[in-house]
Amino acid sequence: MALMICGHPRSGTTLLRNLCHLHPSAAVTNEFGAFHFPGSSPRAYRRYVLRRWAGKGLLGHRTLVSTGAQTRRSLSLSLLRRHLFTARYVAGLWTARRRKPDVALVDKLYRAYFPEVLVCGDKMPDYVFDLDEYVGLEGLSIVVLYRDCRDVTRSTLEMARREWANRDRANFEKMSTAQKVAERWVRSIEIMERHRSSLHVVRYEDLVQKPRETLGALGDFLGVDAERFRFDLVRESSMGRHRQGLSEDELAAVLATAGPTMRRLGYLDAAA
Repeated sequence: MALMICGHPRSGTTLLRNLCHLHPSAAVTNEFGAFHFPGSSPRAYRRYVLRRWAGKGLLGHRTLVSTGAQTRRSLSLSLLRRHLFTARYVAGLWTARRRKPDVALVDKLYRAYFPEVLVCGDKMPDYVFDLDEYVGLEGLSIVVLYRDCRDVTRSTLEMARREWANRDRANFEKMSTAQKVAERWVRSIEIMERHRSSLHVVRYEDLVQKPRETLGALGDFLGVDAERFRFDLVRESSMGRHRQGLSEDELAAVLATAGPTMRRLGYLDAAA
C-alpha cells in the first residue's frame, strides 16, 4: 500500500507519521514530497526530489523519536540514512527516466529501500491542499488529520515567529497572523470534507484521548496489527494550549473566521 499522510500544518501529522513509521509493518518518510508528481515531467520530478535532498528530517532512523524514556539517535545516523534513501530514490528515477512518475513508481522505489514492510509512503501536511489531484489515483491510500483550529493557530503562530520568520519567509507570510492561519484551516477542512468518502479521516483529539480505538481503526484501514503501534508516544498534554498561547484579539480572529466550521465539527457548542 502506498500511503499519504496530510492535514493542515501543526495538526499532529508528525505524531501520526511517527506512529506509522515505528510500526514494524510500515515506513513513512517525513516531508520527502514523493507524491509531488501530478502534472510533472520525469525531469521536473527528478529536479524536485534533488532540491529536497538538503531538507531536514526527511527520513530519520526507524527509532528516531524523542520521548522522555528514549535517547535520541545521533544526527549523523539519521542524515546518513536520509541521504542513502534519497540517493537510491534518485537512482531509481534515473533508471526509469522516461517513465512518467505515478503512484506505482513511488511505491516501487520505496519498496526497494523498505522491502520488508506492507505500507510505505510520505507525510507532508500541505498535500491536503492538493487532494483534488490525489483522490482517485490508483493504489494511493490517504489519511487526513484535523485538529481544533484554536490549537492549530497557537502552534502555527509560535512556529512562524520562532523559526519561519528568519529562515522561511514564504511560510511566514502565509501564516503570520491568526486570521491567515484560520482561513487556511477552513480551506483544508472544506477540501477534506469534499473528499471524505475517499479518505481515512483522523480527529486529533480522538487520537490522543482514545488512542486504542482510533489506532485500531487506522490499523484496519492500513491492514496492519494495531496492537503494534507505539501507544506510549501519545499524550493529551497538547490539547487546549490555545488558552495560554493566543491573545484575546487572536482568539476573536479565529472564531470570526473559523467559528462556523469549528461548530460543525463539534469544537464549539451551538451557543458559542
